[in-house]
Amino acid sequence: LLGIMAARITGVPIRVYLLRGLRLETVTGVMRSILSVTERVAGTCAHDVACVSQSLLELSVDGGYIPRSKALVVGEGSSNGVDTEHFGFTVAGNYEFNHNLAVFARFGDSFRLPSPKNFWDNRAVSDPVEGVTLAEGGVKWRTSNFNIFTTLFWNKFTAVGRTYDYRDINDPACQPQPGVLQDLNQCRIARGVVRRGTQNIGAEIELGWTPYRIPGLTLNGALTYQQPKYKGGDVPTVQSVFATDPVTGNTTLVGYRLVRLGIDGNVPRRFAKTMIDFRPSYNLQSSLHWPLTVYSSVQYFGRRYAEDDNFVIYPAYHTINVGALYQVNEQLHLQVHCENLSNDHTVTEGDNPGSGNPRSPDGTRTFGIARPLIGRSIKLSMTYEF
Repeated sequence: LLGIMAARITGVPIRVYLLRGLRLETVTGVMRSILSVTERVAGTCAHDVACVSQSLLELSVDGGYIPRSKALVVGEGSSNGVDTEHFGFTVAGNYEFNHNLAVFARFGDSFRLPSPKNFWDNRAVSDPVEGVTLAEGGVKWRTSNFNIFTTLFWNKFTAVGRTYDYRDINDPACQPQPGVLQDLNQCRIARGVVRRGTQNIGAEIELGWTPYRIPGLTLNGALTYQQPKYKGGDVPTVQSVFATDPVTGNTTLVGYRLVRLGIDGNVPRRFAKTMIDFRPSYNLQSSLHWPLTVYSSVQYFGRRYAEDDNFVIYPAYHTINVGALYQVNEQLHLQVHCENLSNDHTVTEGDNPGSGNPRSPDGTRTFGIARPLIGRSIKLSMTYEF
C-alpha cells in the first residue's frame, strides 16, 4: 500500500498493483472496513490491477474494491510466475588428434525467461518464454606461428507466443449456396498462436599469423558469412479473389481465399550477411629495440535493412583505425589512436523512416532517425600503473 501510494505521489508513469488475495475475507467488523479502504486506495493509485485468478478478479470487482477497467488476469492466472516445465541443456565436446589439430562441437536447447518488464508488456501472449536452440562445430589448426579456426554455426530463436484472429472461410456454417458470394460476417472468428522467431546459419573463419621472417609482425583476421531470416511468423489472412471480363476488362469479386502472409524469409533488421575484421600490428622491439607497437584494424560490414519489411537498405561500409602504443617504462604507457582514418560518413543502424518520423518541409519525403559513423577522431592517452 505504501509503495503504490508513494509511486502515485512521485508520478511514476506505470503503476501496477499485484492482487494475490483479499485479506479482508478472513476478518470482520472494524478491521474489515479498514482493509476494504486500503484495497480501494491501492486500486485507485494503480494504472492496472493484476489479479492472480479470474475468480479473484470477479470477487474484487463485485465487491467494489477495484474498478473493472483496471482489472486483468495475466495468462491463465498464477501467483507463481511462468511455467517451470521448460528445460534447457547444453552438450559440448572437443577432440584433439594431435598437438596441432582438433575438432569441436556444441549443441544447446534452452530458453530465456522474460524480465519483469517484458513479462508485463507481453501479459496477453499465450507463452511468455522464448526458446533458443543452437549448434556449432569446427576445426582448429595451430602451429608455432599460424592458427586457423573454422566454425559452422546454426541457431534458432523462438519469440513469445502471440495470438491472432482471422475469419475462417472454411467454416461449414458460412459456406454459400452455388452462385452466391460468401458472406464473411457469417464465418466464425478463429484464433491461433504464432511464435515468430529468427533462424541463422553461417560460417566463420579466424586466422592468426606471425611470420618468422618479419619478427614483431602479427596478422589477425576474421571473416563471417551468415544467412539470417525470420521464420514462423506468417498468419492466415483472407484475400479477395477477382475475375476479369475478357471483353470489357471489368473486374468482379468472385470469392475469397485463405493465405498465410507475413515477413517469413526476410532478413532481420541490422543484420549484415558479411563481416570482415583484419587487425595487423607490428612491435618494433625486435627489429629496432624500440618499445613501440603500431597497429591497425580494418572492419567491413555488408548492407543491412533498417526494418523488418526489408524496404529500407543501409549501404555497406568499412572503417580503418590506426594507432601506436609506446612503453616509456614498466609503469608508464603513451598511446595515440585514430578512429575512422579515411573520414568516411555513413549510417550504421537506425529505424524505419515511416509514419511518425519527421517529414521534409514540402511534405514529399520522410526522414528516419539513424546512428551515423562519426568522422575522423584522434585520441591521446597516458596510462600509469602503480
